[in-house]
Amino acid sequence: MQPVAAGRRNRRNLAGAVALVASLWLLGLAGVGRMPAHDTTDARYLEVAREMQASGDWLVPQLAGVAHLEKPPLAYWAAALGFSVLGTTPFAGRLLEQLAVAGTALLLLAWARARIGAGAGSTAAGMLLTSGLVFVSSRALHTDLFQLFLLTAALLALYEGSQARRGATAAGFALLGASMLAKGPIALLVAIGVFAPFLALRRGERALPAREAWLGAALFAAIGLPWFAYLAARDPGLVGWFFEHQVVSRVSGGAEGHRHGGLYLPAHLLAGALPWAPVALLALWRLRPRPGLRMPAPDLYLMLWAVVPCLVFELFATKLATYLLPSFPALALLIALAEARGRLDDRLGRGAIALSVALAGFSALAVAGLLGVQAAGFDAAHWLEPGELEAPAGFAIALAGIGAFTLALAFAAARRPPSWSLPRGVLAAGLVFAAGGAALAPGLPDHERDGAIVRSVPGARLIEYGTFEPGLLFYFGDTERFYVAVERRRAAEARHDPRASHLGLRRQDVAAMLRDQQPTFLLAKRAHADALAAELGLLPVRRSRRFALLANPEAAKRLAASRSENLASGSLHTGARDSGP
Repeated sequence: MQPVAAGRRNRRNLAGAVALVASLWLLGLAGVGRMPAHDTTDARYLEVAREMQASGDWLVPQLAGVAHLEKPPLAYWAAALGFSVLGTTPFAGRLLEQLAVAGTALLLLAWARARIGAGAGSTAAGMLLTSGLVFVSSRALHTDLFQLFLLTAALLALYEGSQARRGATAAGFALLGASMLAKGPIALLVAIGVFAPFLALRRGERALPAREAWLGAALFAAIGLPWFAYLAARDPGLVGWFFEHQVVSRVSGGAEGHRHGGLYLPAHLLAGALPWAPVALLALWRLRPRPGLRMPAPDLYLMLWAVVPCLVFELFATKLATYLLPSFPALALLIALAEARGRLDDRLGRGAIALSVALAGFSALAVAGLLGVQAAGFDAAHWLEPGELEAPAGFAIALAGIGAFTLALAFAAARRPPSWSLPRGVLAAGLVFAAGGAALAPGLPDHERDGAIVRSVPGARLIEYGTFEPGLLFYFGDTERFYVAVERRRAAEARHDPRASHLGLRRQDVAAMLRDQQPTFLLAKRAHADALAAELGLLPVRRSRRFALLANPEAAKRLAASRSENLASGSLHTGARDSGP
């Protein structure tokens, strides 16, 4: 009877762990659709996917009708598939990315249960889903979270291959090949940085089986290289462009923007691990290498995995916080490992857990206070668009209650073992993030209303002047009548590619287009809007914090007629309450 009882207990533990991960994922998923397409990365990727799905060309990504090869196509494919099934909405475009996040958590759940212990799976998966950088990154469409899933699976498979698991080595290489379609060779670089020193430091033990390594290399090439080969055959100059633009310029600092100093990545690793940073730091310290003692293989592998991404990307002059995402599965697994070995059972360990849970509670109270002040009519946050927050008072009350509950849980955690406090803590953190993210999401600047205004005038053209906001193009949804004027990067594209002439309008071109009888809207930065309106004879339609939508007389006349018809029929047009200076 004992084996039967143990099997039942194990199944109950597994069901509970899966339920915890599913609950956290669904909490995060609930707010994804409320966030509109916002600039620049999220809106740009959503727009590329929209054009891919509309054109039927799934091999050459396009932005504003021009080939856009900044990143490989996996994220675009995923979003375009979502559009094909659920319609062209930000939620549909981000859905498969959310499944990639869930898949990463389930990988940690399965591996931790097998290698660390039955309770470790829910700890690792839950902490991954409730780490600040992972949650914030999942609110928008990125390449990084698809890469995170594939790289995590590859690193776990390669470790299993080093432990003589049949087929794991070949699977690891194949997964790295698939990651080439997410973000190019970055995952391969990180995997080499983790696995090569691991094998070197564990010299004398098992090495990767040679036959599987060769098979894996063939799978890597078969999966990861054909898309690049297709582009090279289509345009031989693209290989050199990609290497120079995506590798050399990022290492040297020649790429536009994202140049940061030496403390940028360590600071963002710590901040991105919130609210679990105190526990992560303690786990790293207590599992650290000790003189004269050989580190167990899982400890060494996870420690390398946690720190190598930070070290690798320090070599790059251009950096973003999301480059650190590969470290977070390892950090979550290290916390689970420390808990399973009793390294968090003492007073300091319980205090670190309590502090982490308390940080989640305080963040909820801070956001609740912000929303409460905003609901009272004060301009508490200059980046919130007026009228964008939905029911801010209700969100403020709910978040305050969640924050108070989480703080109470933190006080209890200081006196309870990790096995009691960590599952409850990660659920509380998930609730804080989900509710807080849903409350703030509508306040992000976007161009949904601008796009609705332009679409309401049949045949209208749209010019973006001195800026390129792909979110407006996403909501406008028509590259044939879309133009960009005097924006440096787009003008450079137009000079090098005749097909991009609509992205390189000059000032006199804009003036000529606005004088004719075709309805034309112009989006400009708000600081320049009044001068442009006076010079070009435009009328203000809508102003936001950063931008102003202007119209030529013909567009303004047709917009007024459209609104009159909507009012007469009893339906108020979207964005009408934002009209006027």
